[in-house]
Amino acid sequence: MQPSIAALFRAIESRDLRKIAPCMHPDIQWQNIPHPPAVGRDAVMQLLGGFICWSDRVRWDVISSAADGNTAWVERIDRFWIDGREWSVRCNGVLELDPETGLLKHVRDYVDLGEWRTRIALCLDRLQGRPAIDVVRHHLSACHTADPVRMAADFAFNAVLEEGKRRHQGWNAIADYFEQVEQAQSSSASSPDSLRETDDSIVENHWEWMRNSQRVRVVDEYTVSAGRIVLMRRHYDA
Repeated sequence: MQPSIAALFRAIESRDLRKIAPCMHPDIQWQNIPHPPAVGRDAVMQLLGGFICWSDRVRWDVISSAADGNTAWVERIDRFWIDGREWSVRCNGVLELDPETGLLKHVRDYVDLGEWRTRIALCLDRLQGRPAIDVVRHHLSACHTADPVRMAADFAFNAVLEEGKRRHQGWNAIADYFEQVEQAQSSSASSPDSLRETDDSIVENHWEWMRNSQRVRVVDEYTVSAGRIVLMRRHYDA
């Protein structure tokens, strides 16, 4: 298997969209047969992020592979661990590299649709239907790990995080923000009654952390849609 394709699979297993995107040509097309293809890097990243980000662990086991020039045929089992349970689907992919850049340009994945519909699709439907407060609770549990990938996992691909006048647009920028945020802040605990539902889709989290020996009060407001955080507003009250 070509090194660039092996690198793509390793990036997918990291669950970090920031590592996956550089493996792809800007004009990539990714088609899960028989559905229409996702066209362009952002569209493909949104497609993959739709199930990769919700996974606590991902492993794509290659069963067999063959290559001819810039084309590879890869038989695999795609494994996803979500909420402590493994979900898997068999797949045969045809992957084509751009000869000039060596980046992935075309993917045709022939997935066992029966397995997908009865396994992974049902799991994704459940996650999309979670109440907003459960989504926020899941995000906050990830904050205690200080792992930026886990902290960004519940955010939509085009989500926005606002902190005062600063605006972080998109999953990658939000993951970068969580990577840079101070360790003390990311690991601060919220009390059990700190969450407040102000609407079916809006949840507030009231918490505190210490900065330069001063106690800082923080209010995070989350807007949730289809099981993902689409907007987070962070306010400080020193």
